[in-house]
Amino acid sequence: MSVKQAVATTEEQQRRLYIGARLRERRQARGHNLSEVARLSNVDPSHLHRIEHGLGVGSRVTLCSIAVALDFGPAEIDRLLYVAQHAPLMDWQAVCERLLARLPDVISDALAEAMAETEATRTAIHDG
Repeated sequence: MSVKQAVATTEEQQRRLYIGARLRERRQARGHNLSEVARLSNVDPSHLHRIEHGLGVGSRVTLCSIAVALDFGPAEIDRLLYVAQHAPLMDWQAVCERLLARLPDVISDALAEAMAETEATRTAIHDG
């Protein structure tokens, strides 16, 4: 094994151990046993055991299912997914791009609404 492979393996092991420790800590803090969390997350208990002990990381869906069963918030889930090198729960860049694409329509709609309100006010003043 080369030094580069050894470092990569060590980094991968560190990621797996970090994820497993976070899940196990949360499970224990919530007072759940492994079988309960496995049932709540629809993950095989032996697979959950392997993840908690750093022997695997699980897929994006598996990690999300376990994290939701353990009441992790969105930011915490994104952190786990980031460490696991999975896509985040929310692709913020895509969200921003979609919002920016809609911005001209939103501004146009807001201006049209403001103009209509102004015209209605003018009419009410004039007629009143």
